[in-house]
Amino acid sequence: MNPVISVIVPVYNVENYLEKCLSSICNQTKKELEILLINDGSTDNSPSICEAFAKIDPRIIVIHQSSKGVSAARNTGIKNATGEMIGFVDSDDWILPDMFENLENILKENDSDISICGYARQFEDEVTQFREANRILVLPQEDALRELFRGKIYRFALWNKLYRRHCFNNITFPEGRIHEDLAVSYKLFLNAKRIVNTPKTGYIYRYREKSILTTKFHKGRIDSYKAWDEIINTINDIYPQLMREVWMRFVWWSIDNVQTILREITDKQDANEQFARISCEVRKHFKDISKSKQLSWKVKLQLLMINYQCYISAKNKKILRG
Repeated sequence: MNPVISVIVPVYNVENYLEKCLSSICNQTKKELEILLINDGSTDNSPSICEAFAKIDPRIIVIHQSSKGVSAARNTGIKNATGEMIGFVDSDDWILPDMFENLENILKENDSDISICGYARQFEDEVTQFREANRILVLPQEDALRELFRGKIYRFALWNKLYRRHCFNNITFPEGRIHEDLAVSYKLFLNAKRIVNTPKTGYIYRYREKSILTTKFHKGRIDSYKAWDEIINTINDIYPQLMREVWMRFVWWSIDNVQTILREITDKQDANEQFARISCEVRKHFKDISKSKQLSWKVKLQLLMINYQCYISAKNKKILRG
């Protein structure tokens, strides 16, 4: 049986969540799957769990590599994938039984290159409400990119989407950086003529207190501005009419990072150093951003404080200086 869909699962030290994740993939109503488990140097029982599932399900291929990060694991998965379409599942999350069948159906029925489904969130044992409505929204490339940057219908995350294989032509994930979704998603959309979306829940994202992005401010967050430089240059060249949405998302991203610094960095010097790096990135684009008429007075004030390297937070009772 030739696989129709290659499912790529990067695995790193997730022994407490991996069985539920893999069971949810193996029990999909879509059977013609190739399940690529990329063990990225795990030091817990995750490799043994992967091998145990591979003995039971011949569709599973386990690849072991030294710890290089999730981007490298995804790159390994793509290199070894043989399916007509490619999907991703994070190894601490899980999916509903019909997710890939539904994504494939709406993709083919609407002659699209990327299909997207809704997702729920899990906080410990509590899962947010599932959406059953399978309303279909088909968008050409420009409109799909606009919605990507607006972030209201769907976001940059890779895991609730199914891609035709050609979307990955000449695209690799940036190794050694976090926020790899940000660096790659828009490029995949640029390789797609049409995108289809349904709000129907298919993916369950598990909120983990000890994950990279939820424990404390990760200095790799600042590396995301390398992706933003690429996004700004590329979109401004190909779709300048989308720059309003790009600037709004860039502003939101920057303010969110400043708020995270205020909440999570207790060392004053370290907080100021990270704030200075963000301020430097904002100042590069401040003139272009400030032209936007979509910014509220509150956002404009926050942006001005970042630009002038003095951010005052009454809520946190802190001052950041660049």
